[in-house]
Amino acid sequence: MKSDIMIFKWKIVILGDPSVGKTSLVRHFCDEYFRENYLSTIGVSFLRKELSIQDYKVTLQLWDIGGQSIFGGKLRENYLRGAHGALILFDLTEKSTLMHLPEWYENLISTTSEIPIILIGNKCDLPYKEKIVSRAERLAKKYGAPLYITSAKTGKNMIEVFYTLTKKVMKKAEVEIADFDVQKEMKNDPVMKLKEEK
Repeated sequence: MKSDIMIFKWKIVILGDPSVGKTSLVRHFCDEYFRENYLSTIGVSFLRKELSIQDYKVTLQLWDIGGQSIFGGKLRENYLRGAHGALILFDLTEKSTLMHLPEWYENLISTTSEIPIILIGNKCDLPYKEKIVSRAERLAKKYGAPLYITSAKTGKNMIEVFYTLTKKVMKKAEVEIADFDVQKEMKNDPVMKLKEEK
């Protein structure tokens, strides 16, 4: 058991086409509530989330990067540099957003090299075809990345995604942590406590 609390700051980038729910997912996680309508992010939006994991205090610096095609090239690369982990989202109800996922992935790894990545199929609270999940599973296997099906609205799998990515980032950085159960660590999160009270 460590006598001192150690503090880490990790830069996490959130990528995907416009309107796949990046901002909604991140803000629900950080602000502990869901809002129906957000304007599309132009450029980049910054949020922070504090986590306590074992003997560590972790600050996630969340970079919600705009998905517009006009916001690309060197400008986007500048925002990706220095990232410790990434979430790449697509909309389960819009096949085209999944088709663009390889482009997001290639753009990311060409700038950041190998960092922990999680693929996310968002908006599972709406009707969607299982076929799109099967295609996403094939991509996830190809990239060696976990795939999560989430809802920014209901919060389904939302907290687990962020804790799982944090665990992967810490292991990648060779931080000394005992192998931990994500579900147990999540129970101390304010968002999870709110959900349990409802």
